[in-house]
Amino acid sequence: MKERIQHRMLVLLVLMIIAGGISVFLNNASYNPDFSMIDAISGASKKSHRDKGKSETVSAWGYSKDDLALSGEDYTERIILTAGNTYKILENTATVGNEDDIVLLSDKENEEYQKAVRNISDYLKTQGYHVRIKECSEIMMLSFVHAGHFDMFLMNEEAAQ
Repeated sequence: MKERIQHRMLVLLVLMIIAGGISVFLNNASYNPDFSMIDAISGASKKSHRDKGKSETVSAWGYSKDDLALSGEDYTERIILTAGNTYKILENTATVGNEDDIVLLSDKENEEYQKAVRNISDYLKTQGYHVRIKECSEIMMLSFVHAGHFDMFLMNEEAAQ
């Protein structure tokens, strides 16, 4: 009788550990935007992702008007030459020009993109605009652009000619 109770307790403990592990896994998969099933299975660590990012020399950003899937005709592409760089920006003509206040969206996780946005901000300030930089994640930034909630959006950096 005592052995039977011990056996049941052991089976119950194992089932609770399995249920807890599955719950943690599914919770992480649902709510963690950086979660990757491949990384979880292969054991890839955050350190390996950081090292991979440092070895890349190509800019990790660059958007086109087609990538953004914008509806309407209220958007024009514009070239800005500043700080020795050439940037292509997308201007929301429905909002720009109504006020001297410009909102620039910036990817808070990409330092190169932030630097380019600061260069554009400095250029616009010399043109007399009051510029506010709104930093958010890349997904949120692209969502704002797709919904048309922006004044100017940095699409890419043109190659030096």
